[in-house]
Amino acid sequence: MVNRSDFIGSLAKGLSVLEVFGGETPHLSIAEVAEATGLMPGSRLPAHCPSMGRRLFAALPPPQARALIDRFDLTPHTVNCVTDPGEIMDRIAQVRTDGFAIIEQQGEIGLRSLAVPVLNARGFVIAALNTGLAVSEADLVRDHLPKLLRVQAGLRKILT
Repeated sequence: MVNRSDFIGSLAKGLSVLEVFGGETPHLSIAEVAEATGLMPGSRLPAHCPSMGRRLFAALPPPQARALIDRFDLTPHTVNCVTDPGEIMDRIAQVRTDGFAIIEQQGEIGLRSLAVPVLNARGFVIAALNTGLAVSEADLVRDHLPKLLRVQAGLRKILT
């Protein structure tokens, strides 16, 4: 587990990597908070709904991810929210394959989000980084995945 003070200090030193987003602000979620509470930090959304939560679950061994999913409240927050544990696990498996998570209006109607992992020097997922857009806006993968991957690479350098 990463030391929270060291992690936050490293991020503060490397905030310039976030400039690739221009006026947009990506969001960061530390893994241990989502795992312990089932809620995304600063949110009332269950960890299985937002893209950061899905990306964090994908870093866990499947039995551990399933145990957490089975323990959490899966009440839907929108009509698009996936609540079946088996389907959630299928989507988490897809995130493992893709390396990123995309969520379409599951946490909030009209909002899509994309998340990538934040890796430490040993390659372990310690957090997730995401950005969100209105449904009508740009293609998330084409237009925003490269930006998130640049920030991810920059964060990995400063977390060594």
